[in-house]
Amino acid sequence: MKVSIVVPCYKNEGTIASVVRDIKQQTYLNWELIIVGNGSDQDPQREIVESEAEEDTRIIYLSIEEKGVSRARNKGVSVATGEWLAFVDADDCVPSRWLENFLSHASKSPDIIIGGISYKDILSNKVKRADLSLDSDEVYSDVASEFIPLFLSDIAATYSPCTKLYNLGFIRRSKILFRDDMSIYEDGIFNLQLALECRSMCFFRQTGYEYCLYPSTSSVGRFHSSMDDAVKIRRELLCKVLLRGGFSEMEIDHKMASMLAADALDTILNLYRVGSPFGFRDKRRQLQRVYNDPKLIKAWKVFNPPMGNIPLVLFRIFHALRAPTFCLVTFHFLFGIRKFWRKINAAVRFS
Repeated sequence: MKVSIVVPCYKNEGTIASVVRDIKQQTYLNWELIIVGNGSDQDPQREIVESEAEEDTRIIYLSIEEKGVSRARNKGVSVATGEWLAFVDADDCVPSRWLENFLSHASKSPDIIIGGISYKDILSNKVKRADLSLDSDEVYSDVASEFIPLFLSDIAATYSPCTKLYNLGFIRRSKILFRDDMSIYEDGIFNLQLALECRSMCFFRQTGYEYCLYPSTSSVGRFHSSMDDAVKIRRELLCKVLLRGGFSEMEIDHKMASMLAADALDTILNLYRVGSPFGFRDKRRQLQRVYNDPKLIKAWKVFNPPMGNIPLVLFRIFHALRAPTFCLVTFHFLFGIRKFWRKINAAVRFS
């Protein structure tokens, strides 16, 4: 069975060679690597990939002018020729048995195979495993009320495309692609849409995929103009997936309240991210709008944030006190510290 591996690549000349080497060292040999360069400034990464492709015809470099990870992924999917489809980010790592581990669970040809993930801190070089919590090494199901709860039990299992191996036939039949009109949550929306169409899933504990944490380059540090639309669409899809999974009305209310509260906080934090056009008065006006949202007021009656989630707990307190100005001043202070810390980390990384 052939696996098509799609890697979106934008200004990744510093890491793409490492990704190519990781794929070339796979113990499973029947693969094609489709690297999609997007944006106009591609020459450095193109040269690196094409140099590798001269030695291995399984490596393909495609070029598109449009920027955006979704456009790049969709382009890769459109030309893929394998039975299975995998996604790798251009700055992450995969061990040599990564594909072999996936395909050892492909005997029943599920629509999606899902595993855990590891998080690698680039500064400390420490790796933290996040295995899926399963009762056995492998769980296969073709019953939605069985596989949907497992699918929703772990954030990476639900949202990350890198923890999954997709049946390419299923992807083509579903006609579902990544939303290219959004710069955030597009991968989660993609997977929630697939969960509504999926007929079967197979889960195993650990994929081996290493998601690399770079303190100065995370997408969560950038302002996203599509945030409001993205959180709304994601919530609507989650509600449909919960219904398909047979969750009770009480469980659905709690999960939806939890997501709405987290989305409200993320909407506010987005105002402070790099590239945000909002000044202090604009932020206060936006914050007041969030505070007065009757859905958020109702959500707090259903959901209490866990004490370990400090930002959400603080937001809950600020909302209960009805103190938007104090909330703004606090976030200004915290984001100032965060910006300073990122600069230090970046200086250490590149020194």
